Amino acid sequence: MERVPPTCLIALIHGLSLAEAITMDLRTAAVVVDDRKADGPDALFDDDSPEWTEEMFARARTGADVLPPEVLAAFGKPRGRPKAVVAKVAVKLRLDPDVIEGLKATGPGWQTRINATLKDALAKRVG
Repeated sequence: MERVPPTCLIALIHGLSLAEAITMDLRTAAVVVDDRKADGPDALFDDDSPEWTEEMFARARTGADVLPPEVLAAFGKPRGRPKAVVAKVAVKLRLDPDVIEGLKATGPGWQTRINATLKDALAKRVG
């Protein structure tokens, strides 16, 4: 998957179209390259990218609010496990070592199988 250039962020920050942002990105890149060659404490300062003010932060919008779906898709899927419809509850339970060894020996997903087994036992007992 290709990485999305910062052009999209330039469009977002400055309220530009993607075409305008590409033009601005090319100009800004040239300025940054020139500044890196300069000496002194302001060598990396970029007039096109000033420090953000409170007003700028207040006006900022997320990429999901302003970017087209195809650009958002280029960023990839969110990381992590998707949220379950019914969230599990973490508990601390003391079991005999041979029980745990036997369950773990059944392979990956043994904890999920414990949950299913307990559900079945509960249904039989209540039902």
